Amino acid sequence: MRTVSHMIHITQPEALEVLAMLEGERWKRTQEERQDVPYGFFFWLRAWKAKAAAGLGEVPVSLCQFAERATKAPILYGEEGYRKYHIDATGELTLMRDSLLPDYAEKATALGIRIS
Repeated sequence: MRTVSHMIHITQPEALEVLAMLEGERWKRTQEERQDVPYGFFFWLRAWKAKAAAGLGEVPVSLCQFAERATKAPILYGEEGYRKYHIDATGELTLMRDSLLPDYAEKATALGIRIS
């Protein structure tokens, strides 16, 4: 397993790959095949791109305002919907502590995924 020392940003070319190291290849395939699903990786990537196109990339404005469908929070679901990742206003993906089993904390941290 590789260790990453920086945060994971939704626009990083390897962001989906890093998440797949934690969530699995089946999760990754589902993300690629069903890119229109709210709470999926590509749904929030499009929201980020819309925010950036509006000139608000690093401005602390919620991605929900740029989502294709109304959502309550910028949350990306992991495999089977148990683990949840928050995408903050800067585009950082963080693993939500309340959705985390202890064995995933160490692996997530080693992959560079911050726990919030």
